[in-house]
Amino acid sequence: MESNGKRIDGRAIARRIQEELTNKARENDVHVLFSLIMVGEDPVTENFVRYKMRFGEKVGITPILFRFSSSLSQEEFISQIGSIGERSDALIVQLPLPQHIDTDFVLSQIPSEKDVDVLSQEALSRFVEGKGFFPPVTKAILHALKAKGISLKGKSIVLYGYGKLVGKPFSLYLEREGIPFSVIRSTTNDEEKRTFLKGADIIVSGIGIPGILKGEEIKEGVVVIDAGTSESGGSVVGDLHPDAYEKTSFYTPVPGGIGPLTIASLFENVWEAWKRNSE
Repeated sequence: MESNGKRIDGRAIARRIQEELTNKARENDVHVLFSLIMVGEDPVTENFVRYKMRFGEKVGITPILFRFSSSLSQEEFISQIGSIGERSDALIVQLPLPQHIDTDFVLSQIPSEKDVDVLSQEALSRFVEGKGFFPPVTKAILHALKAKGISLKGKSIVLYGYGKLVGKPFSLYLEREGIPFSVIRSTTNDEEKRTFLKGADIIVSGIGIPGILKGEEIKEGVVVIDAGTSESGGSVVGDLHPDAYEKTSFYTPVPGGIGPLTIASLFENVWEAWKRNSE
């Protein structure tokens, strides 16, 4: 059974951020050119693109969507990024990309001052140095924790997964702040995995496998930040199994948790990019 008092309502927090950005846009009479590039089709990705478009419309920073066929060559794609980037204040390439495209190489073509998704190595390096944008998922996690007054200091923190969008950037933040943590990777053996999960005060999960994190694997009172999204039976679901809700002190639901907060955090970066580029 789900206890609503344990849910961290990402939508409500995102609405507050949305109102703040809307007021800023109105007060400054801004015209922000935010470009969103998508290649091919994917149901989960389509959902996120729709959310971004809606959020932007409400804020007054509507993304310009550039949609390309999955047959687009890498050379042509890079040319398009260069052309679109020249006339944009902020630019994102929606992941995943088709297999024939080298994702890391393509992302490296986005100028770091416009890379509001913080996916290129240069943008990540600037973040680590304290000069660049916060990775949106990392910022979303911090927004969720702050909403419940949860501190990372002195806690046993476990990152379940080390992917490009969740585990890796959040680990860089923790390292930057000098906060210890453990990581469960695909190479972590079962015994270590059990030990890490059972001892965790805070779990940040970004696996993307429906219900992979079971109630029997976690301790009573743990905080679970579920940043994993996948499709199951036509619905978007998270890593945290419903049987685990009651054991948590707080958790982020899927949908309605980290997803909306990530989009809100992205638009905070877009606003910051416009400010920097207009100075």
